[in-house]
Order: sequence, then C-alpha cells, then structure tokens
Amino acid sequence: MDAKSLIEVENLSKVYGEGDAAVEALKGISMNIEQSDFVAIMGPSGSGKSTLMHLIGCLDQATSGHYGLAGRSVETLDDDELADIRSHEIGFVFQQFNLLPRTSSLENVMLPLTYLRGPSTDGRKHAAELLRSVGLEHRIKNWPNELSGGEQQRVAIARSLINDPSIILADEPTGALDSKAGDEVMAIFKRLNEEGRTIVIITHERYIAEYSSRIIYLKDGRIETDERH
Repeated sequence: MDAKSLIEVENLSKVYGEGDAAVEALKGISMNIEQSDFVAIMGPSGSGKSTLMHLIGCLDQATSGHYGLAGRSVETLDDDELADIRSHEIGFVFQQFNLLPRTSSLENVMLPLTYLRGPSTDGRKHAAELLRSVGLEHRIKNWPNELSGGEQQRVAIARSLINDPSIILADEPTGALDSKAGDEVMAIFKRLNEEGRTIVIITHERYIAEYSSRIIYLKDGRIETDERH
C-alpha cells in the first residue's frame, strides 16, 4: 500500500446472485484514498456507488479483488474484526437519520458507546461536546420529532463521531434535506475534513459534490472519471 493511502482498492468486483440471475454491481474498481482526503462518489442509479460504499464501510465483502484499510487486508478479516473496524474506525451517516424516536439527542449520540461499553459520565460529556460542535447545544434534551430534518442529520453526524473515527462515510447525507439545511450539513463535513478526517460521500447533486476536493464518477460498475478540483 502507498505510504499515504488510507484506503486502497484494487480490481474490486461485486456480484449479486448466481447463474443467469447474477448481477455484476462492481467491475474491477481500483482507486486509492489518502488520509484527510474529501471524496464525493457520483453516478446514476445502478452505477454501483452504494455497493462501493458498503464495501469500503465493511458492511459487505467483495466477490473478488483487494481492499486495504490502514494497512490491513479487509478480505482476510473475520466477522469480529470487521465489526471492530465498523465500531472504531468508521463513522456512518445515512440519508435517513436512523435516530431512536423516543430518545433524546444526547442519548442518540451516545448510542454507539452504550452498545460497546455502557453509558458513562465521560461519554455523556463527550456527546454533549459533539452536539455543541454541530450547533445543537440547545437541543440536547429534544426527541427527534422535535427537530427539523437538518437538525436530525446533525445529531446523526455527532453520533458518527462519538468513537473518534478516522473515516466518515456518508450515503446521500443531504438527500432528505432542503438546500439550506444541506449546505449547513456540508459545511460541517468540510470543517471535519479540515480538522483531518477523511470524508467519503455519495451524492446525486453536483453542487454537493463540489464541497469535496475530489469527485469519482461511476457508471455501470466502473470508474468513468476521477478528478481533483
């Protein structure tokens, strides 16, 4: 792996189904993503971008090819090791905010800690600090149904940061938001990247992709263009 590469993908393929029903979602993808990179992945529906995101996030495994993450060959890891990567090294943000409905913003942010080692005073303090960092110090006790869509997504971003991951993967993070809320969310991702985190987002919106420093465009399971700007 290149010394600066955090993510290294070589000839990665993913096939769903078998025989005549087989669908090749990714067809030999190769790319490197460096530490502190900010990458947007674009492409039409069915281009393979969500499949690629799932493979990078260790939510699924490739049919063939190599995926290296921080010097580790992901294809050689067992389920426990993959779960450990998902818990500690990668933060996830999705289009649907996936917040527990009758749970406060603070408790939603703390949720990954609760699953791993139980609640703690330090955990509550850290969660409160993260909510302040996304401009929601006044919403700590509110339930999701008391928040706007943009506020719910900012809670989800705070939750993705609770275990201090080096990588944030965001799948259509502004897809359910109006343009103002989307810009607010992207400004947070931009700041996180400037602080040193690696950000990879999927988006259909070119103006959202323009927040990144690099745009990878997929078509029919292959990389069509890969440009820095």
